[in-house]
Amino acid sequence: QKQLGVYFKQNDHEWTDSENFALDGLERYQISDDLLQQPSEHWQQQFTRFKLKGELPRAHFADISQQKLSDRLQPLSVVIEPYLTQTAQSLAISIPFEINGRSYQLQGEIGNLYQQNKTVQQKVIWRAGAIKAAYQIEQWLDYLAMTVLRQQERQQQQQQEQQQETAAPHFYGLDNNKLQFCTFKPISPQQAREQLTQYLQDFLLAEQKLLTLPTALYATFLAGTKSDDQLLQAIKDLGLNGFHEADRADPYWQRFLAQQQQLDLEEIKAKMQTWFALMQQSLDSEQG
Repeated sequence: QKQLGVYFKQNDHEWTDSENFALDGLERYQISDDLLQQPSEHWQQQFTRFKLKGELPRAHFADISQQKLSDRLQPLSVVIEPYLTQTAQSLAISIPFEINGRSYQLQGEIGNLYQQNKTVQQKVIWRAGAIKAAYQIEQWLDYLAMTVLRQQERQQQQQQEQQQETAAPHFYGLDNNKLQFCTFKPISPQQAREQLTQYLQDFLLAEQKLLTLPTALYATFLAGTKSDDQLLQAIKDLGLNGFHEADRADPYWQRFLAQQQQLDLEEIKAKMQTWFALMQQSLDSEQG
């Protein structure tokens, strides 16, 4: 097991003939996500369908789960309800970059865009779980790309009276029963382009040398409160299975750490700064 870097979990759980009296974490998230796709006044119909399909616990326990889910989701539902009656739009991205004398094109599509008024589009997105690092980074990348794209459009269409502008994204989540809200403070198109260029440069370099960057730990690294030993242990913990099922190892880091003899911590710390310092400075979050 140690040599191959493969983890075989020993599951001592014994299957019994007992009924299902509670939702597990995945089931709760999936049902919550389905409910958040529609206004709360339609939830009762959806719960009825869940019961008929056997997706809720049995008997009176279904009513208990229904009440708990409704109470937990209600604050988020109130916030996102105006967007449920709108049709989300998407935006095609095509941005040229010059890196080391070579031309590259960043292409893709950004969805979940809502028209705030005639000239302003804003990405609004929500999830039934907590807003974690990967989710923040995803929204950050879209925000950078849209900021650069709008500047590019302004330069190309200076005579157009009404040009589309981009408002900072709004993204919502639920950390246990607490509503989370995040957005980004305004940044300049130059800052956005420079940051995207940094990412693209490192992406190209990673084709020759593996990039060691535990993105899930970016806040821990930037906080500056941990010793080097603690930071190294935090990276190693990514490849370890915890006591709870939710704390299972990240498969990538499990394989990576099994094969990697030594980590260059100073290089990792420097890369964390160049990748995430601006994002952290721009991140504006609330929880309540």
